[in-house]
Amino acid sequence: MPVESPQVSVPDGSAYVMEVALTEAHVLELADYIPDHVHNVQFFQIFEDVRIPYLHHLGVPARDPATGLGHVLVSNHCDYLGELRCPGTASIAVDVATFSKHTITLDFRVYDLQQNCEVARGRSVIVSFDFNNKVKVPLGDQTVALLESLTQSSG
Repeated sequence: MPVESPQVSVPDGSAYVMEVALTEAHVLELADYIPDHVHNVQFFQIFEDVRIPYLHHLGVPARDPATGLGHVLVSNHCDYLGELRCPGTASIAVDVATFSKHTITLDFRVYDLQQNCEVARGRSVIVSFDFNNKVKVPLGDQTVALLESLTQSSG
């Protein structure tokens, strides 16, 4: 289970960092021929394990039952820079890269704490969504103001 861990320092001082304990569940079916190797598809699960709490931290709910408003993932990408092994711990840094009227783009960096190196970079795009009417909707004014402050302070 991911744990918020602001004490972890990453090279570029990201606004939000979480540590993920790597377990046998991350190895999947590769164990027979690549023991202890975290399967590449698991990086997308790790991104989600960080993305959901980060957006919640920003006040962007996955889905607000009262209003039906939330967000959905529309794009996910990962560049693999090195091997991630298990057991171990990875530190995942996430930052808002850009945002537009309907979308937020998040950048991820995955660091292997045992090897002390970056092992992956990722990008996810989410869209603000009205689950009741099944349509994309503009980001709320408070969300836009927060995103503007985050991108101005990091840029």
